Amino acid sequence: GVNSPVNVTTTVDANTSLAKIENAIRMVSDQRANLGAFQNRLESIKNSTEYAIENLKASYAQIKDATMTDEVVAATTNSILTQSAMAM
Repeated sequence: GVNSPVNVTTTVDANTSLAKIENAIRMVSDQRANLGAFQNRLESIKNSTEYAIENLKASYAQIKDATMTDEVVAATTNSILTQSAMAM
């Protein structure tokens, strides 16, 4: 297997060892490709999450502004009604 020692005593052993080394290099290369693809997926998820957070913050700000506007309208209405009642 991959963990067996490299033996270069004979041409046959050297060729066998070379095949093992090439196989190990191929396995490392495959794992690097898999890790790179996984890293790209994580980066995409991170970007999507950041985008969603920004959208939620913007939505919250709009809701908060709308609520504040409603409160100002209610306070103004109450003030006008109070002033009207006092004037009568």
